[in-house]
Amino acid sequence: MQQFREFHPIVNLIFILEVLILTMSAINPYSAGISLIVAITYGVYLYGVRFIKIFVVLAIPVIIFAGIIVPLFSHNGETALFYINDLPVTLETMIFGLVTGMVMMATIAWFYVAGSMIDTEKFLYLTGRIFPTISLIISMTIGMIPVLIRRYKEVSDAQAGLGRISSKMSLPKRIGFIIKKMSIVITWSLENSVSTTISMESRGYGTGKRTNAHLYKFVGSDRIMLAVLLLLGGIPCVRALMGKFRVNYFPAIELTKLKAVNIISLVLIIMIMFVPMICDMANRIYEKNERRKNIGR
Repeated sequence: MQQFREFHPIVNLIFILEVLILTMSAINPYSAGISLIVAITYGVYLYGVRFIKIFVVLAIPVIIFAGIIVPLFSHNGETALFYINDLPVTLETMIFGLVTGMVMMATIAWFYVAGSMIDTEKFLYLTGRIFPTISLIISMTIGMIPVLIRRYKEVSDAQAGLGRISSKMSLPKRIGFIIKKMSIVITWSLENSVSTTISMESRGYGTGKRTNAHLYKFVGSDRIMLAVLLLLGGIPCVRALMGKFRVNYFPAIELTKLKAVNIISLVLIIMIMFVPMICDMANRIYEKNERRKNIGR
């Protein structure tokens, strides 16, 4: 048994693409609601309660935009709830804004979850042959974010050791102190970037045809998981791209009829979105059982 992020990068990429297609291809309350619930559930499973805090911070602007701003500037629809300066705020526009917000929040949550599946090495493997320079720059940039955070904490700890604590300073001094710490971090990073550049040049980067080395092998478990993803997600993705999940909001709301095909598609959507979580939970149970067996010997 293995965790979902331990599968081949192509398997992880196929899952993410299918989820994004099912989430973003149609402003559908059914698929958007399912996607949002599963993304939040899996995010909490991966990162714990802190995922909720991060997600709420990211979702607040989306809620403000979709639930408040859109109805104020768009006046389509036939059911007027109230008027502002003789301009109607309609039920259809509010529902459209809320569903759009759900789609945007689900997309944000899935991108955050995708960070646990595709790291910089996998990203470089997937895009290195197509866009070698761009993929290298993006992967280095992504890799620098945790490094900068760690260095900033180290600088803060060093300054605290010297008795310079920002919480005891006035606001102007605190701002200047933060700018000083950022200047130290940036200078530190620039010095390391020069060393990296010299190291890359000494190894012949950019002087000839570039080759790619990776440790990823497409084994039997990857084939099985890819087949599962394609079987579960194939029909819903094709139907979503064909517009079968499309909902009309203007002038009146016309929801997709829950026929047998649509119900089956929704069930398949739920199943495919829960695949990574099921894999991770199965792997955790398997490891616990193995530890118990080893202790009992």
